[in-house]
Amino acid sequence: KNWLREESSFLRCSFYTPWSGSKSINSLEKYGDKISVVFPEWFFIDTSNTGKIELRIDSTGLAQMRQKKLRIMPMLTNFNSSLKDFDGNLIHPILNNLATQKIFIQNLVDTLTKYKFSGINIDFEELKESSNRPLSIFQKNLYTQLHAKGLIVTQDVAVNDNDYNLKELINYNDYVILMAYDE
Repeated sequence: KNWLREESSFLRCSFYTPWSGSKSINSLEKYGDKISVVFPEWFFIDTSNTGKIELRIDSTGLAQMRQKKLRIMPMLTNFNSSLKDFDGNLIHPILNNLATQKIFIQNLVDTLTKYKFSGINIDFEELKESSNRPLSIFQKNLYTQLHAKGLIVTQDVAVNDNDYNLKELINYNDYVILMAYDE
């Protein structure tokens, strides 16, 4: 069952950042009825380099999202809080070891299913791979596993960044979100 086909052809999505204090929860309260999908920044790659997922789900945000009946697709990121930056070293072993990748993806599927989330939003940045092939393979494997469970896959990609092969990635995502902003 693909809920995207049940929705209108126009989706309104929003990012939710619990680290921004009350701003995100207040915005969710105020505008939650105007969006259909929310990407909360809740899933991180464990910094112990074990290829595990670190969850930072805030119960207040989750309750508000459930109350608003939003489709919840947590963002999975390789942001390293101790470095205060994206860390290519965190995702490197997952992208380059298929056994580790398989376990990681299964853990992700199990977690999404446990919480009854609608899918995942991938936000991997500052990769250290010498080519974009490992990311494309990961995304293909992730997409295959999540689609088998009826889950949706989206990915954030930076404009003009060689880490992403958009011609390949469009085949392994339901939506690609262009990060076309200037920080």
